[in-house]
Amino acid sequence: MRSVRIVFAALALAFLIAAVLGEWEKIQATDWTFRANLLWLSLIGAVTLFILDAYGWHLILKALGHDLPAHRTIQVWLVSSLARYIPGGVWSYASRVTLAKAEGVNMATASLSLYLETLLLMASSLAVGSIALLWNAGLSVDPLLAIGIFIFLGLTLHPRTVGLLRKLPGRAGKAMLEIKLPTMRYTIGLYVYYLLFWILFGAVFLCFASATHPVAYEHWLPVGASIALAFFVGFVVIFAPGGIGVRESTLYLLLLPFLPEATSLVISIASRLWIMAAEVITLSVVLLYGRLVKRTP
Repeated sequence: MRSVRIVFAALALAFLIAAVLGEWEKIQATDWTFRANLLWLSLIGAVTLFILDAYGWHLILKALGHDLPAHRTIQVWLVSSLARYIPGGVWSYASRVTLAKAEGVNMATASLSLYLETLLLMASSLAVGSIALLWNAGLSVDPLLAIGIFIFLGLTLHPRTVGLLRKLPGRAGKAMLEIKLPTMRYTIGLYVYYLLFWILFGAVFLCFASATHPVAYEHWLPVGASIALAFFVGFVVIFAPGGIGVRESTLYLLLLPFLPEATSLVISIASRLWIMAAEVITLSVVLLYGRLVKRTP
C-alpha cells in the first residue's frame, strides 16, 4: 500500500512538472502584475477560515457531549492537521485522537467526531464544488439544481449514515453504542456551517487568483468554486499525503477554461504555498493566544 501511495503521488507531481516545463516559455513571457492588497486580503481570509474550520470540529465535539474550551480544540485541530503531509494518510487522524485524549475526549468519541467531520467536509465541498464541475461540463448552473444538489448531499449525513460506526465488530462497535449521536437538526446546522465555510473559501481563493490575474466577473462563480472541488478530490484520493499534486492538478484543469494556461498553472501550484503559509500563521496565532490565556490570572 505504501508503494501505491508513493507511485500515485509521484505521478501527480510528474504531471505538474511536465505542465510547468511545457508552459515554461509562456510563464517567462507573461507580464505578471501582482496586486499586493488582494494577496494580503486572501491570506488574512485564509487564516480566518482555518480557524473557522477548526471551530467546526469544536461544534462537532460539543454535539457529542464534550464542551471543551474553543481555543484548546482549535489548537488540537491545527497541530494535528499538519500531520496530513506525512505519507500514510492516517497520521492527522491518529494525532488528533491522541491529542484529544489528553483533553479528556475518549477514543470512541474522538473517532466518531473525525468520521462526522470527514462526511461534512466531503459533502459540503462537493456541493459547492459541483458548481465548477457543471460549469466546466458546459451545463448551466440553475439555482434549483444547485439547491437540489445541496439537499441530496446533505441527506448523506443522516444519523443512520453516521451510526454505521456502531456496526463495527468487537469493542469498537460497543464503544460507539454508548455515544449519543447528534440530532438531525444539529447535523443540518453543521452542514450549513460547512457550506458557508466553502462559499467563503471560494471568495478568498478568488481574491488570491485575482492577485495574479484579473478574473472576469462572469467567471467569479466557477473560479471560486474550483477550490472546493479540488479539495474534495484531495479528500477522495487518499494515496497522496495532504492531496499533494492531486489537488493542484485538479485545480489547474478546473481553471483552464477561465484563465490563461500559464496563469492557471502558476496559481494552482502557488495555492499550495499560500495555504501552507496560512496554516503556519494560524497555528502561531492560536498558540500565542493559548499562552496568553494561561498567563491570565
